[in-house]
Amino acid sequence: MNTGEHVSWNLYSWFQAYPVFIQIALVVIVLSILLFLLGNASLIIDRIRASYNTTRTDLASSIVTAELVAGLVAEDDYTDSEFNKFVKRVKSLTAKGAFFKQVVIDQIIYYRRNFTDSTEQMLGKLFSKLGLFDNIVRKLKSSSWVQKVRGLREIQELKPEESVGQFIDPLLNDSNSALRIEAQATFLRLNQDDPFGFLKDATEELLPLHQIILFEIVANTQELPMPDLASLLQSPNTSVVSFAIKLSGYYQQFEIIPQLIALLDHDSQAIRSEAIEVLGKLGAEESEAIMIAKFPQEEQKVKLKILEAIGTMKTGM
Repeated sequence: MNTGEHVSWNLYSWFQAYPVFIQIALVVIVLSILLFLLGNASLIIDRIRASYNTTRTDLASSIVTAELVAGLVAEDDYTDSEFNKFVKRVKSLTAKGAFFKQVVIDQIIYYRRNFTDSTEQMLGKLFSKLGLFDNIVRKLKSSSWVQKVRGLREIQELKPEESVGQFIDPLLNDSNSALRIEAQATFLRLNQDDPFGFLKDATEELLPLHQIILFEIVANTQELPMPDLASLLQSPNTSVVSFAIKLSGYYQQFEIIPQLIALLDHDSQAIRSEAIEVLGKLGAEESEAIMIAKFPQEEQKVKLKILEAIGTMKTGM
């Protein structure tokens, strides 16, 4: 028997000499120590990796930023030839690989947020010339919903000239709520002809948070075409009806009052409450008698809304 085998045999004999409950305790202790060491090793590796990625990103960002800032400073003096030289310099950075491409995209988005007019247009032209749209398409085709969300957000910021409908449409009713709202927000921002079109075929619920996000886009987007509220108020999707009611109040759509009054018979208490609230804000006095007639059999929350709406109609506040 060699030395190694002898030591192993001694350890085994020593272990076997103890009662079973002590053997179990020793095994648990050893496993705990091993798990502790593995956990700490994993934590250290993660921190080293994060530090490396941060350093790498900071270095790449500084290089890209220097090139973009130099180009933006000289923007007013650019001829087509000089702009193409600028594009070539930035393209030499994207040629370094996918990491640098992503940094360039992030930096273009950053500067587009902070500049307007000619500078914003120039950055959009730069993005197009660099051929970075394919980078976004890869995200949208990814099996990872996180990557798809990232791609959709980049589309919203960069508004590429290329058609993106074939990538957005399949995601509008995705079962993943985070991915679904991002697709809907992208559709709302980019579809100039029918920005609310996705609501017509919405099968999934518009969650309260999603409605807030969409409403914020509506409030902050100029010259947005008016939605077909009469149609949306008849949607089989209750959450779409709820959102359409809010839009009716926001757009002050007095011609929608008859459809709002019809919703006082809706099965959903929430829909009835929202319709009553908007009718009050629109000063729809023709709905007052109907509300009073329904008051006795309504639930407490709806009764309060009726009182508030009638009060609003009377005071105009």
